[in-house]
Amino acid sequence: AMRRLAETARDKGKETSPLLSEKLPGSSRQRALIVDDIPSIRLLAREALEQEGFSVEEAEDGYQAIAAIAQAMPDLILLDVIMPGIDGFEVCRHIHSLDGAQACTVIMMTGLDDYESIQKAYDAGATDFIVKPINWQVLGYRAKYIARTGQVIAERIRTERTLVQAFKAVEERQVFVESIISNLQSGIIVTDLALLIKMTNPYVQDLCQTTPDKIVGMPLKNLCPELAAQIAAGSNANEIVENIHGSEFILGFTRIDLKDADKNTLGHIITFRDLTEIVKIRQEMRQKERLSAMGEVVAGVAHEMRNPLFGMTSVIQILDMELALSPAHRQLMDSFMKEAKRLNNIVQNLLDGSKELRLQKRSINICKVIDDSVKACQAALQEKTIALSWDRPAWEQLLLADADRLEQVFINLIQNAIEACDCGGAIELALEADAKSISVQLTDSGKGIPEKVLPNIFDVFFTTKRSGTGMGLSISKNIAEAHGGTLTAENIAGRGAKFTLTLPHDGARP
Repeated sequence: AMRRLAETARDKGKETSPLLSEKLPGSSRQRALIVDDIPSIRLLAREALEQEGFSVEEAEDGYQAIAAIAQAMPDLILLDVIMPGIDGFEVCRHIHSLDGAQACTVIMMTGLDDYESIQKAYDAGATDFIVKPINWQVLGYRAKYIARTGQVIAERIRTERTLVQAFKAVEERQVFVESIISNLQSGIIVTDLALLIKMTNPYVQDLCQTTPDKIVGMPLKNLCPELAAQIAAGSNANEIVENIHGSEFILGFTRIDLKDADKNTLGHIITFRDLTEIVKIRQEMRQKERLSAMGEVVAGVAHEMRNPLFGMTSVIQILDMELALSPAHRQLMDSFMKEAKRLNNIVQNLLDGSKELRLQKRSINICKVIDDSVKACQAALQEKTIALSWDRPAWEQLLLADADRLEQVFINLIQNAIEACDCGGAIELALEADAKSISVQLTDSGKGIPEKVLPNIFDVFFTTKRSGTGMGLSISKNIAEAHGGTLTAENIAGRGAKFTLTLPHDGARP
């Protein structure tokens, strides 16, 4: 019915000029529409409203009024009840079916003063009701203050709409961010300054086998003790070994401080990834590249092997360049070349164990070398569930040395300690420094070294193991001495064996 009424009003409105125009940009005058079929009433009402600063337009009947309102909603409508065509009640109901009508003030004029007519006017949506004859001066004042109330309502409506839009935008952004966080293949933990967990994403919940209701509010140290210790110590990024539900994981993490608008720190955003498989692959690659058999006797054999090996690889390279090989033969040739190179590496390592070492010295951080060595042995440690504690100093110790060679020493010592320990054993690493030297001690919980063989453990080819070449400790000792240091071994009563690597340094720290 309202739609048909609007269509009829639009058709009839075409017969006359538009009666209500848009407020001019920057204009502060309120707009008023007078709707009455009596010209004299419209004239008196116009004078009263214009004296109060209104911009006034007129409509002769309800159809013209609806057509004018369709162009622009006025601030005030002075509406006669009894008019030809459609009455004021119907017009009022139509007005309040329109969007934005809540801010429009409607004052109805009528000669009817019975309770039923007044109630009908208010039910139709009228703001106020005036009974004829009208005191026009009072009408002007009354309209002014009623319209002012309408302005307040209009402003409130605009504010509410703005807030609704803002809240909707925030909700949409929140859903967007939560979707990203939920689908990240990295763990995210948000904590306060006390390291109480405030939020996690599904990656963390799956890794730790927990649910949000159990994890929120939990101290970080209860979930990831090593991670909590690193954050508490101020570390912003590192690789750590974390024991979660009885399984050890190697986690690479970064930390970002959560700040407010005034740059005050509110907490921490911690992201991490499970690097266990990556480190495991890296360790396996390193283990394959290292050789276990080196020595003085084998060096002679190695020298004899180099010439035919060189000739063999040269022939392979020539065949590879000059022959059009099938894919299958190409694969065989590649495999052959790969094995030839591997054999050459074995020979070279054997030679290294039998001659004076050539070091590639540079300024290194010995703590970082030890860190890398420990990481390289994680797979073997995990296999026997051996706990390795590395009492890392607060400073970073610099010295001039060959990092690769020293890493070779530390890995060899750690691997020997792993083999000496029973499942569930323990290994301890510690570093001490004075003005001239640094000392790294490695202690295991094994049975120790038999006293009768202790003096010989650094001899070439000497071993107490069923497998191995007996050159690992010999080469490690050579590396230490090439650096101007020493490598010694002793037994600790009730604890196992202790190896001490001592290296000179200039006392510098970063």
